[in-house]
Amino acid sequence: MLSDNTKPPITIIWLKRDLRLRDHEPLFRAVASNERILLLYCWEPSLIEEPHMSVRHWHFIQQSIDDINGQLPEHVNVLTLHMEAVDALAFISRFYTINAVRSYQEIGLKVTYNRDLRVANHLNNRRIPFLEAKCGAVIRGLPHRAQWKANWEEYFAESTYDYDLKRANWVKWNVHVDIQKASLTLSEVSALYAAKKYINKDYLSKYCGVLSEDGLIDFSAMQPGGERRAWQVLKDFFNDRGQYYHQHISKPEYARRACSRLSPYLAWGNISIKQVYQSVQRQKHKKRALPIHEKKRWSRALSALTSRLHWHCHFMDPRGHLNENLRF
Repeated sequence: MLSDNTKPPITIIWLKRDLRLRDHEPLFRAVASNERILLLYCWEPSLIEEPHMSVRHWHFIQQSIDDINGQLPEHVNVLTLHMEAVDALAFISRFYTINAVRSYQEIGLKVTYNRDLRVANHLNNRRIPFLEAKCGAVIRGLPHRAQWKANWEEYFAESTYDYDLKRANWVKWNVHVDIQKASLTLSEVSALYAAKKYINKDYLSKYCGVLSEDGLIDFSAMQPGGERRAWQVLKDFFNDRGQYYHQHISKPEYARRACSRLSPYLAWGNISIKQVYQSVQRQKHKKRALPIHEKKRWSRALSALTSRLHWHCHFMDPRGHLNENLRF
């Protein structure tokens, strides 16, 4: 462990449900301030044992992290630690002086909300700024929705938080052997839990989301995670598939093709709700040049999608909980 005087100062960008590089306010702010950036994701044991999370979720998350790593410069990667968030911060502080932690507010489960409170308390006790950006147009602790529509419209009219990746001052944490050893992929984390279940009877009765149910899941049949994949799916929707969205979204047989297929990408932040909304507005303008029948069909389809996007933030509880029934 380094002495406090020799530890390089860094800013941690703590990734949660914002697994992308573009329209990312915490990253935008850090790059604008020329902060030394370390990207962190935690395989949190409390979430791995949370029944809402399954191996499908974790597999999608790993693919999303792989996609981020594929866009970063050589020798720069997301640090993935199998630790609770507070423990991960304490571990990193052995090697670096943490000047700030930047993240998005997470709208999800009670366990993640309580986790965020513990992280805030941990950092406050150490006088380290914890800078949280809003999740979409959701305002935590909102006592009423009187100004909700005005807040929503203001948020979605703002520019996206884009920056030049080449200007980012990335921390190459892999120069530390101990950090290298601690950084684990999902398959390595899964192996740890598989070993625990094999040798420890107490783990036989515990839920473990990183382990496949009898190894029967065909991951090749799932939508692959990742920021670049999210944009490919959206492009495919605009090219042809989405023109019957308004007619087929409520019909299970046809919705499989006509729906946007963006739900997992929005849920894990591979693409932001603002990016999708602004892309839809651009497509509305572009489709006006089509023949009259196609123009009308696309106008109705994109208006229907706009309506669903409008309700996305409304269906998120201002206490920080997510309504999981809304699909796109």
